[in-house]
Amino acid sequence: MTRADRIGRRSDDLLHMLDDVRSIQRKYRGWNKLIGDTTTRIVAHYLRKHLSRRIRLVKAGYVEGCKNEFDLLLVGRNTKPMGLTNVYRKTDVRAIIEVKTSGSRDKLYKFSSKQATFRQIGEFLGKPVLYLSLLHTPKYAEEVVRILGKDAFILQIRRKMNERDWRRFLRRIGSMR
Repeated sequence: MTRADRIGRRSDDLLHMLDDVRSIQRKYRGWNKLIGDTTTRIVAHYLRKHLSRRIRLVKAGYVEGCKNEFDLLLVGRNTKPMGLTNVYRKTDVRAIIEVKTSGSRDKLYKFSSKQATFRQIGEFLGKPVLYLSLLHTPKYAEEVVRILGKDAFILQIRRKMNERDWRRFLRRIGSMR
């Protein structure tokens, strides 16, 4: 597969992923938890195509020593959770991904208070905590990027796809072994 083919496939995946999420949002308007859960499943579906064979994606997992549930974990391929739980050892986790369906100006205050938590978790675990958001207003996107910097990936602002952030996100997770 040529480089142009890979880039085209990435763009197609982004377009289909955003279409799938918008469809779920319309169909289940007001069912916020279901929309969030389904968005995470949709992201995982498209993300799996781009992961190294050495990496496995875990939905709704925990990391040893941290009480927070995480939307997605990147773990080693042969990694098993501890006992009968969905808790993974810190040493087995490559990265944590927080998935957000949408963001608006109204959600900025809530996000600002959560950003300190992201940083603390990342420092405690010694792992990157990546913020992947699908649909944002320009003001919210600007603030998220200002706060989280290179760990924020915004895939659509208003109606404009952000292919650059999708490619940047795929490169970032592709670099994890």
